[in-house]
Formats: sequence, structure tokens, C-alpha cells
Amino acid sequence: MAASFVELFRLEDLVKRAQGISRVQTLATVKFSNNEFPIYSFSFGPEDPSKATLGLIGGVHGLERVGTHLILSYLEGLFEQWRWDDELV
Repeated sequence: MAASFVELFRLEDLVKRAQGISRVQTLATVKFSNNEFPIYSFSFGPEDPSKATLGLIGGVHGLERVGTHLILSYLEGLFEQWRWDDELV
């Protein structure tokens, strides 16, 4: 498996796990090297635009993928916690 696709596989797994926890939208796709990569949005909580919002954005800069790793790890932990933490729901 190519290293560049590891994050995509983790992201696609999160999209599946988001069922019933988050609203997921594909905002756009990016074409690179004969591949298309989705840009996803995960939304939690009320859809009321007057409520507070927190945006977490991670990406790749050159060969540095740490931003993407941080966001993926945070979401994986959040989805795992959602399963057992009644206060989070």
C-alpha cells in the first residue's frame, strides 16, 4: 500500500464510522496524479448557525502529513469515545 493512500483509507473508514454520529459532506474533489481525492466535512451537533463553531482543518504541505495525522487521530478518538461516553452524546 502506498504511503500516500494510508490517510485516505483512514478517512474513508471514518466516513463509515460517522453514521449516526456526524453529518458528512463531500465538499469537493481534488485531482492529482490520475487520482481523485475527496475533501470531506464532518459536522456535529445542531445545525443552528447562531451556535458556536469549531473548525479543525488538516492538510498536507510537501511531504509533511502531520496536520492530516492530527485531525484523523482526533476524529478516530472522538468516534471511539462516542460509543461509550453518555456525556458526549
